[in-house]
Amino acid sequence: MLLNKIKVLSIILILGIIVYGCGGGGSSDNPANCICTSCAGLGGTNLMDCKIEQASDPPCCHSSSSLSQSPLTSPKLSDAKALISFKFISPAVSGTINEDSHTISVAVPYETNVTALVGTFTTSGTSVYVGSTAQVSGETANNFTSPVVYTVTAEDGSTVAYTVTVTPQLSEPG
Repeated sequence: MLLNKIKVLSIILILGIIVYGCGGGGSSDNPANCICTSCAGLGGTNLMDCKIEQASDPPCCHSSSSLSQSPLTSPKLSDAKALISFKFISPAVSGTINEDSHTISVAVPYETNVTALVGTFTTSGTSVYVGSTAQVSGETANNFTSPVVYTVTAEDGSTVAYTVTVTPQLSEPG
């Protein structure tokens, strides 16, 4: 029974969109991509109580002072894309992040093999790459004999590049 009501309401909604033009073209009296925010106070989410009293005066998508329209918009995608922390587990050292210059400096002990170090990091972005290789924090090894560029991508597709420079100490301490 409920499924049949949902089907009927879907058909009514589709016909309403076709008849009244909601969601396409539009004018000041019938804007494109509008959402009914009245319909018996239901906020346009439940059309069971929406009644069309006159074909020339639909309850939704017109410029009556008692009704309002809201443009359909996509949710804003996040532009967050930072490397928040960066360290190595072996050797156990943390990097110093300079957010202004998007650089990370890491000093490692004397005679550390820097050709396959695994960075452990946290990011506010959705993905991190070195070149075309996706980076998994605590898993992906990189060769740090020269600076390595980590590219962080935000949800909105924007990117920022961090240059990670690893510097071995010049001699053994002590």
